[in-house]
Amino acid sequence: MTSGEVRATAQHGSVYPLPYHDGERQRLKKQHNGLMGIMHNEPIHSPISSLRPKKIVDVGCGINADMTMYFAKRFPDAQIYGVDLARVDMPREQIPPNVVFIQGNITTLVNSDPRLASGSVDFLYSRLLASGMQDWRAYIQCVTSLLRAGGILEMHDLAGLTLMEGEVPAFEESKWSRYYRENGVKKLGLDMEFDKADVIMKGLGLKDVSIKQYRLPWGAAKEESEHAWDSEGRAQWYAALVMFMTNLVSDEEQAVRDEILAEFHGQASPPREGLYFPFYVAWGSKP
Repeated sequence: MTSGEVRATAQHGSVYPLPYHDGERQRLKKQHNGLMGIMHNEPIHSPISSLRPKKIVDVGCGINADMTMYFAKRFPDAQIYGVDLARVDMPREQIPPNVVFIQGNITTLVNSDPRLASGSVDFLYSRLLASGMQDWRAYIQCVTSLLRAGGILEMHDLAGLTLMEGEVPAFEESKWSRYYRENGVKKLGLDMEFDKADVIMKGLGLKDVSIKQYRLPWGAAKEESEHAWDSEGRAQWYAALVMFMTNLVSDEEQAVRDEILAEFHGQASPPREGLYFPFYVAWGSKP
């Protein structure tokens, strides 16, 4: 990430460490395709259609705004707001008439932007906020205030960047894994407990709360996949972790950086079936 990109996130009060540039735009597109494929092109798990939503907010929509565009097409009569720390830079003619982008941090926008008035939103969605999330409970409480009575909150996210093998963390005692936990989590103050999102939502009074786990496969498949999204997704999740680890050790001395990254690449890059990232979808409605 360049210094300018760091300032762009820092000025909105975020510790999000991944870049905003054309290479990342392409990676995010492939990552989106991978997630859509895993969910059989049915990314929405909550009963949103029964709401007949008129106002939808996509938090952390990303520079490609893939899900914002999905909502615009699926609900052409709804007003869609895509919110992101970065400016969504796309030609005006590519933006559907029912889409508006808002740049900023949702936690401050709720108190300042009239388009995001309390109690005005039918459906609020977010995906992959974990790399910059410091307090899931505060975030959920904040965005729930935007929902009208009966409005739905749906979130898709990782519970950390820990690779799993079966039900056990892989590489748990490796230097790079310990460094990630001690520096990536503690130093940045990240809240890596999205797997408890349903408990948080219930504690905040949401009803009809559910959570579902997906396993994002890691590394190249043993055999060529018949689905392009499968190989695309595997490659992009690895690329994201490479960027995260590289940024994380950037302030260390050269010898320390080399040691940590060499071990990381040696363990995490070879094809190995059975490894996965736990990925959760949680949803519930406001009473």
